[in-house]
Amino acid sequence: MTKPTNILVILLLIIFLNIAQNVASQSPTRPGEWSTETQSLMHYPGSESVSVSAPDKRTVVTIEGIDVLVRRSGKTLPGIEGEAILPLAELAWSPDSKAFFITWSEGGSVGQWLIYVYLIEEEKVRRVNVVKDVEREFKKHYKCHDSEEPNIAGLRWINDSRSILLIAEVPPHSSCPEMGEIMGYRVSVPSGKIREQFSEKEFRAKWARYFGIRLEQATQ
Repeated sequence: MTKPTNILVILLLIIFLNIAQNVASQSPTRPGEWSTETQSLMHYPGSESVSVSAPDKRTVVTIEGIDVLVRRSGKTLPGIEGEAILPLAELAWSPDSKAFFITWSEGGSVGQWLIYVYLIEEEKVRRVNVVKDVEREFKKHYKCHDSEEPNIAGLRWINDSRSILLIAEVPPHSSCPEMGEIMGYRVSVPSGKIREQFSEKEFRAKWARYFGIRLEQATQ
């Protein structure tokens, strides 16, 4: 091999390594908007899927396009066929790998945010609603000129998969005088029963270290 050919091979290798590094840096390993305990589910350019492994390393949530799939040891678990979320979303597994939540938006950063909580039971997946009591209680604390539902997001799991910390936010819309104000709730899973609730001041004092960029910006 001639010397110029050697140089060409080295240059091509450098280019390849730079491309690989750039792709890796774009992969969805960054935290979500609401919580540093979650992983963003935004797809990187050229990808149609993103996966997040559970702590047990056997169970994986994969978002294919907008479809939610749960696999364990390579087998797709039944129970949530047809489940779908939009790309602006974030996920956190419970420490015991028995549950995960996805916080996602129906309409971009200022659209309505929802949280879906999933339990894995006997090799099946079940979605449970843990926000009914929180929505009902939080609506007592604000009044909008138009009909506005609160944003509900997950902050982190507590006691493995037995309870979860939720953030309730007044929609950041001009029709809501208290726009952007938040409260915190610890609820049982799967019942959604409120075990603790926190004013914004109390919530920030106790849990701000887990706040994502959306809530950090609200303090500035």
